[in-house]
Formats: sequence, structure tokens, C-alpha cells
Amino acid sequence: GASTAEEIMSVNISLGDPADAKVAVEVLNQMLCHPQLDPKTAENERGSVLREFGNWESMPSRYVWEVWRDNIYQGSGAGNLLGTEESIKSFDMEDVKHFYQTMLGGGRMVLICSGGVALVYLLKLLDRQRQVKGKTNIATAPLVSERHQPVNLRQYHINDQIDFILGFPTVALGHPDAISLDLLAILTGGGRASTLSRILRAEKGLVYTVGTLASNGSETGYWAVKTAVAKPKLQQAMDLITIEIKRLGEGIKDTELQFVKDKLIKSRRMAMQTSESWVNFHAAFAL
Repeated sequence: GASTAEEIMSVNISLGDPADAKVAVEVLNQMLCHPQLDPKTAENERGSVLREFGNWESMPSRYVWEVWRDNIYQGSGAGNLLGTEESIKSFDMEDVKHFYQTMLGGGRMVLICSGGVALVYLLKLLDRQRQVKGKTNIATAPLVSERHQPVNLRQYHINDQIDFILGFPTVALGHPDAISLDLLAILTGGGRASTLSRILRAEKGLVYTVGTLASNGSETGYWAVKTAVAKPKLQQAMDLITIEIKRLGEGIKDTELQFVKDKLIKSRRMAMQTSESWVNFHAAFAL
């Protein structure tokens, strides 16, 4: 299947038999080099994306991430993955063709494989296919260093629950501080044993769950705490999160550091048990 993220469009193919690799490359070649770009198919897909947009917008716990990315990357176009209802309705076949011709260039493509097939074999198969043509470098809007709108709100009238994200822009993938931010995310919001889960749930009973995410892109990243709380308890929850973040700035305990290191290493071992997990792990660095 195909999927998109803030900076990546990917096509994932899983095979039960390495002997099918040739067929997989042929399918990939048809998708990337000989797309039909059929107007009727595009129109049907427009309807599907509008339904996806509606699903996201109707669930505050999910849509809050769209609002967050729109705010943290404001002005760059990098934040809103789905776009808006207006932008979805307004695209036409010329937009689709332009995207294909400019973004799906052979110089921008990365191939990653794992499992019972050699990369050199796949490369030989790809060499027999027509290479994907297109531009190697694409001009993009620069990411903002100063956000003029620090708070972004969307109103829902379902109940008194408020889903919110509190966070900061940080560093790009590969930056020396990225691993430290990842460890701090695990410490504060990496499961029931995290500090914010203990404070907000076990000690105060304010939330059901709380999570912290450290995300890194090619040019920037963010570190964010996400949870949901009853409206009357919003300020109390935000104050407690702020206090914990300030504590991190003063330095964490040696026992806490060792705990999150052990958890990261052991959880990574558990997560890297399939060929697909190896591909996903290396994809971001390769791109």
C-alpha cells in the first residue's frame, strides 16, 4: 500500500515468498513509471479523502494532531497532511500530473529492503525497468523559526473534554540532541510508568492517558505532550505538565536516565522482529 507523512510518500510491498520479488518490481514500475492518472479514479479518490478528512475532523483526539502540526509548521505547508476541505475539493488533474512530474523523480527515490532477498538482485531488476523521471531538487517554503500564533484552537460541542497538545519546535533528524529528546519523551510520557502518567493519572486522577512524542524531520522537529482532560481541570493539568518540563531542565536523576535507556533498548529489540520493522526504521535516515 501507499502512505504519506509530513515529508514522505512511500509505497510498501510485503512478500511471503522472495521468488515474487520480480513481480513486485514490475508492479512498482507500473505504479511509478506508467500511472494511468485516470480522471474518474482521481474523482473517486477525492471522495474517499473527503471522508477521511471528515473522520479525522469528527474525532478531536485525532484531529488535534492536525491542528498541532498546522501550528508548529505554520506558513510552510508542511503541517497539514490532509489539507483542508477546500483544497481537497479544488485540486484537478493538472495538479495530479504536476505532482507526479515534479515530486516522483528517480533522484529523489530511495529503495530499502529486508528479508530473504538481496538488494543487488532488486537493483538489477530495477535497472531493467524504465527509470522514474523528474526533478531531483524541489523548492519548498522555508520552515518558520518564529511562530506568530502560539495557540491554535478548534471548538467542539460534544462534551466538556478538551484534547490538547503542549510542545515545542526542536531539532532535525540526526542532530546530536535528538536522542536526548527521545529519552525525555519516554521518561515523561512513554507509558504507565512515565512521570506524567504517574502525576496526572495515578496521583491526581485528571486523565486516562498521556503521551509524549519526540519527532524529527529533515529540517526541524518537535517535542510534544498530548492528553485529554475535563474542561474545568485544563489549567491544573497544564500547570502540572509545565512544572514537570521545568524539572527536566534542571536535570534528571541517574536512576531515571538508566530506566529510560533500558526501556528504549529493550523496546527497540522487541520492535525490530520483522523485516517490515527494519525497513521502516531505516527509511527516514535513508530519505
